[in-house]
Amino acid sequence: MKEMSLRKLFFFYCKEHRKLLFSYLLSFGILLFIFSLYDNYIEGILYGMVLSNGLLLGIGSYDFYQFVKKHRALENCRGQVSDCFEYLPKENGLLGQDYQILLRELQEEKKEQMMNYENEKNELEDYFTLWVHQMKLPIAGMKLLLQTEEEPDVKLLKSELFRIQQYTDMVLAYVRMNSISTDYVLKESELDDMIRQVIRKFSGEFIRKKLQLDFQETKKRVLTDEKWLVFVIEQVISNALKYTKKGGIKIYLKDEDTLVIEDTGIGIEASDCYRVFEKGYTGLNGRYDKKASGIGLYLCKTIMTNLSHKIWIESERNYGTKVMLSFPHNIHDRA
Repeated sequence: MKEMSLRKLFFFYCKEHRKLLFSYLLSFGILLFIFSLYDNYIEGILYGMVLSNGLLLGIGSYDFYQFVKKHRALENCRGQVSDCFEYLPKENGLLGQDYQILLRELQEEKKEQMMNYENEKNELEDYFTLWVHQMKLPIAGMKLLLQTEEEPDVKLLKSELFRIQQYTDMVLAYVRMNSISTDYVLKESELDDMIRQVIRKFSGEFIRKKLQLDFQETKKRVLTDEKWLVFVIEQVISNALKYTKKGGIKIYLKDEDTLVIEDTGIGIEASDCYRVFEKGYTGLNGRYDKKASGIGLYLCKTIMTNLSHKIWIESERNYGTKVMLSFPHNIHDRA
């Protein structure tokens, strides 16, 4: 940027001090008018005024020099604000000091936002890296079936394709959850209809794994976002199917406002029950299941919290798992 001329700087200096200059000129004019009415000692008075004005001119010139110096220093700081706080001109005025404090606070806030952005970016990159590896497994499985068998097992192909669809739904939900445009459309919806949507989606997996399903109708309506609550139920039932080898899954209402999804699977260590909702935490089961990402239940917890619902787990190793979805003050009998 082109350096500003002294003439222009003097104009801005006068403009900035215009109230003081106007007050001085007005006072000087009043004094001259009053002194002109008297002849006594007029020369001495005028001499004193000339000396006073000379002193004021000297002080004003020094002040203008400081003004120009400060402007040049600030001009040199442009484009490198983050590195030049120690080079900012010293401020003796209270307002100037206040502005510099505000600048430093803004800089600290900017650093914090940049750090958060970098953390979110790294987390997103880590998750997508994991997601790509997850996607490779069912794709490789389908490729192997198609290459080694003249008549591939359609059920197995559908199962691998279903896994790809699940991983895709999860990554879309993850991206949307981190978007500032994420919104929730709350309305009363039939809880049973949402559960049936999920059961129909997973029906092939129940048949393939020969697991029983005991669904007891709740006959309840819930104030919620249907799309996001369906996603939560899908994740819970998907986990139940993943870790249940025999027996089945039971879905029922407990205490009037809590939906229970209970399985007869391998269960969860008591120490893991509270931590499985943390991002990236897979626990003991995750160490056995290398495909686990530790994202599904984290998304469930975040969504349920945002919808003013609750979710928690009761489980014991080798004795199955109960996942509770609670809708406090939010669930009604069907009319």
